[in-house]
Amino acid sequence: GSRLSSKIVHPQFMWKEMFEPSLHPRRKLGFSCDSLELLGMVRILKPSELERDIYPYAKLSHTFVIHSQSGGIHVFESRSEYERDWFVHGLKLVVSRLASMIIVGDHQMFVEF
Repeated sequence: GSRLSSKIVHPQFMWKEMFEPSLHPRRKLGFSCDSLELLGMVRILKPSELERDIYPYAKLSHTFVIHSQSGGIHVFESRSEYERDWFVHGLKLVVSRLASMIIVGDHQMFVEF
């Protein structure tokens, strides 16, 4: 994320698409990254269903969804159900910890984030 002098502006969660279904099977994509502000995450969920016309090959038990404040919906797939649960729980903790530190004015957030 960005940082100006001694204030945090926008810590971000960043990711890179590894494979694109419309390309040759298992072909790697370029180096561009997508990002989402941590404080812009509204919901982090394990979905009960997926739109199969958009995500025909996603394993529901390995999938999680992040809803953003701007209305975006980001779908991710992990290698296992355990990894998905671990990541969702951890990401929720990171976002809530950052928000809590900002609310109480804890200066340790400048070190952690």
